[in-house]
Amino acid sequence: MRRRWRRAAGIGLVGCVCAAVPASAAVGAKPVPGWGTNGRVMAIAQIGGTTYLGGSFTQLVDPATGSTLAVTNLAALDSSGNPISSFRPVVNGAVKALASDGTYLYAGGSFTSVDGSRRQHLAKLDAAGALLWLHARTNREVDSLLVSGGVVYGGGTFTKANAAIRNDAAAFAAAGSALLAWNPNAGGRVGAIVQTPAGIVVGGFFTKLGGSPAAHLGATDPTSGAIRAWPGHPA
Repeated sequence: MRRRWRRAAGIGLVGCVCAAVPASAAVGAKPVPGWGTNGRVMAIAQIGGTTYLGGSFTQLVDPATGSTLAVTNLAALDSSGNPISSFRPVVNGAVKALASDGTYLYAGGSFTSVDGSRRQHLAKLDAAGALLWLHARTNREVDSLLVSGGVVYGGGTFTKANAAIRNDAAAFAAAGSALLAWNPNAGGRVGAIVQTPAGIVVGGFFTKLGGSPAAHLGATDPTSGAIRAWPGHPA
């Protein structure tokens, strides 16, 4: 490679290392659009090779062919991204949260029934879409879910869970549906829940947890729901 020098006005010699530029560059193939929905997708979960979609929609749509499949706010795609036509639970309202323990699918949202059976904002299904027994319930919508250690943690905009007072966050036994002691007592909507080494971290529209200031984010004890300190964010 040759080094070329030029004189810039008033500043002496300026070096330039120049590399050859190819006349053309290879461009990747145009992606082929896959199946989508005719409405909003609000939640996604995975069990094995199956991807589950929750939201507010009535069809899966293939834009390449125009093919459609009628669904009701909950659907499943196989490992190739194609609809699993046998998975079609009938959910009468939006599905806003999905979570799995690797075997079962848990759904939360604004719905009050699944397959004609009463389910107040929470439901449990097997991987094939069959509705299972789960009598955990809230009086308003569930917007976030986490399943960990046999516990179903839920957040949303509710004030009661299994008829007991729970402000926007509650936990249930995955087996048996009993309401558990976890009670962060959020002061507003809980829209996200995740497990971390610091505990169960919740996020949302709240400004208090357990009566203490919490700017939309806080770590809680997995059993009691008491606020925990975590690095960079002391309680």
